[in-house]
Amino acid sequence: TLAAAILERAERQEMGVSTFVEGGGSVDVGATDMLSFWTEDDRTSAVLLYLRSTVLRSRFLRATRAASLVKPVAVLGHLLVGAGGDVALTRRRVGALTRQTGIISVGTLEQLVDIGRVLADQPVPRDRGVAVIGNSESAVALAADACVGSGLVLAHGPYPEGNGATIPNPGTGGRAERVTLTFRATAREYESALEKACADPCVSSVLVVHAPPRLIRSEEVSDVVAAASAANPEICFAAVMLGADDAPRINRGDGAHQVPVFSFPEHP
Repeated sequence: TLAAAILERAERQEMGVSTFVEGGGSVDVGATDMLSFWTEDDRTSAVLLYLRSTVLRSRFLRATRAASLVKPVAVLGHLLVGAGGDVALTRRRVGALTRQTGIISVGTLEQLVDIGRVLADQPVPRDRGVAVIGNSESAVALAADACVGSGLVLAHGPYPEGNGATIPNPGTGGRAERVTLTFRATAREYESALEKACADPCVSSVLVVHAPPRLIRSEEVSDVVAAASAANPEICFAAVMLGADDAPRINRGDGAHQVPVFSFPEHP
């Protein structure tokens, strides 16, 4: 079943599940009741909703708004607003829903699980500013384009030093919007770039892209990313480790400040 597939994926990605509810067509306890429960549940750090609806009742909207004030709530928006195949109407309804309730709307079930991984371990970004740092020009470009396509704003930098290179954007007067280190970049160069990015008041999120030469995850780079996340708990971190899909998280050792790892740069 779809529910079993979601749980299996969550287990593979090491995403903890405090409660899983499959409502079916008709239940005595509805989504509004569950939202009220999750709002007060200390074991639940984020809520993911996969619901189909034709009518959004005011009680559900109030519960959603109340929950999103306490913890992040993500939902498959186009299914929830029930606009059928009308793309323009769907966009308007999803926009109104996010403005009125503060929830996060995503477009696919895969994105819902992926954002759950981020929300489980990282803070909700306080703003749209993001820094993309990596050692592969093409991968950094893909990640930066995906960020812009999702409505984020690339920070200006430049942040690298030593062997680092910046990619100027003519629309910003030549200032760097994304940071590309050379393929020989060391953990120290990542550390320096991360320190400068995190000191930028425009940066609320950091995406680190690493392409290891031998497609084996670099423990040194992983340690640097984990340390940067621990030192900047108000910034949302995510990482892409190309060809090194051996663990879905970067762990600091003490279990705190875990950073979700994705396989491809456009995933986060």
